[in-house]
Amino acid sequence: MIPLFKPPKLRGKYLTGVLESGWLTTGEEGERLKGAVAEKFNWEQDCLVLTSSATAGCQAILDLVKYEGFSKCWVRETFGGIYSTVCHAGLARTPIQMADCAIFTDVGGYGGKDCFLDDDRRFGGSVAVVDICHSWEARRDGDRAYRFQFASFYPTKLVPGAEGGVVFCKDLNDARRLETLVHCGFGPRWRRGSVAPMRFNGGRKAGMTDVQAALNREALEHFESYKGAIAESWGMLGGEAYVRGVLVKEQEIPYLFQIGCNPCKLETVQKIFEEAGIASAWNFPCLPWLTLPCYPGMTRGEAQTIMSKAEEIMNGIGATIYTGA
Repeated sequence: MIPLFKPPKLRGKYLTGVLESGWLTTGEEGERLKGAVAEKFNWEQDCLVLTSSATAGCQAILDLVKYEGFSKCWVRETFGGIYSTVCHAGLARTPIQMADCAIFTDVGGYGGKDCFLDDDRRFGGSVAVVDICHSWEARRDGDRAYRFQFASFYPTKLVPGAEGGVVFCKDLNDARRLETLVHCGFGPRWRRGSVAPMRFNGGRKAGMTDVQAALNREALEHFESYKGAIAESWGMLGGEAYVRGVLVKEQEIPYLFQIGCNPCKLETVQKIFEEAGIASAWNFPCLPWLTLPCYPGMTRGEAQTIMSKAEEIMNGIGATIYTGA
């Protein structure tokens, strides 16, 4: 089976120190990870908040937004779990023109993609949140200063670690309040015995453990090489798709390689791909995009095999939504 992803193998470079400390939950290793993230992405360490997952980070953000009195949220097409966070926070999903909170996403192009900028211009609300899980491109400039941006250490992302998430906060006060919410009232440094008064009606235990943090710090060291290798494979696949007239979902930061597919025939298409030994996934339900393999070290022959089979399957059962060659 040709896999969707081939993340680098982690060796536990920083795990020994955590195990020897005897403190495996949220602690000092998390602070070291925050320091590494701050240095790599030019962000203030105290304005970063670590969470058990990116979705948990988004949930905490929206809980804070709800606590501040906002009630209407617009969400761009994204991972289904993000829609759930809106529901659990008690926010109403509305058109972008009516929303006082909006969740943008980097899927399909970030930092210049027309659809992203058009959405940005139409949003007149107060709280802008960006899902940067698919690019790790945290922005601090441009027409809008994004209040919260959250990224993921999930094994299939560009920093392929032991799951967990990080929220890039524009404001230090936001980071402190978010961290307090994530840890149900514990103090901002999480040293044993440090407790601060709970300032919210609710809280959630959603911090990143030191075991996760150690593995994620190691994964962060693979970021540039892993990102570059995926971009190279993405380019090969894109070229093979172009000559075969198969529509590809554009991405300025190559991550997921997706082709257009009629959602009504997607289950059949996936079954045929599986029988052909090619993995596939429907990452964003309801949207007409099927994810195909894209990983470091992919050969030209593998790219040709994948795309020739894609052309054969899509055209053979009439599942193609567009052919452009």
